[in-house]
Amino acid sequence: TIGVLESHLALRDKNASSATTVYDFSEKHMNYATAKAAFLNNEINPYGFAKEVSEGGNFYLATQYLANGLGAVDENEVPFVNSEEDIDISEIQNKEVKTTLYDTVEFPNLTAAERDQVMPSMKEHIVNYGGLYAGLHGATLFTGDSYNNETGSIFCNNVISEPIDHAAVIIGWDDNYSKENFNAEQQPSENGAWIIKNSWGENMTEKLSLLKEA
Repeated sequence: TIGVLESHLALRDKNASSATTVYDFSEKHMNYATAKAAFLNNEINPYGFAKEVSEGGNFYLATQYLANGLGAVDENEVPFVNSEEDIDISEIQNKEVKTTLYDTVEFPNLTAAERDQVMPSMKEHIVNYGGLYAGLHGATLFTGDSYNNETGSIFCNNVISEPIDHAAVIIGWDDNYSKENFNAEQQPSENGAWIIKNSWGENMTEKLSLLKEA
């Protein structure tokens, strides 16, 4: 959700020929500001929800955060740390909110047979307004058939048995992307792919002990 907001504001500035601004908002602030009990000394966040910081979140929690005046705040206000430990509640309080969400556009969750109806509108939205939030099915790393770790591509045929377990930002598309880049076990019927901005970093590694458990 943060990536969607950043891309929208950057494209808005570009289209308006405004000065170039690099928008970088704090994911850590969103995560903790939407949690009720993730703080030292048993402090309670009165604006939080019944979620753990280790659970991540979803589009609805994120839009609440952006629409009710809690965020977004700059990354340098609450920098990212690879930790989910309790923090002092003062770390998320009294931060300057840089932007507020006033409206959203939601595209319907259609079946594969109906996708051609909505894809042109999605592409038009990306061109005019920036990235789209997208939930992904079957994004389990290394052990799942939906994800090809060599090419960074993901395609899931089993949307019923494999729930939405990740989210990313659609920032573009390539109608000529070869279907052979996807795992042989799960491939689309024709070429083409969305281009996404993900949060996994440039390289993914996993401990051997965890792979053995899987």
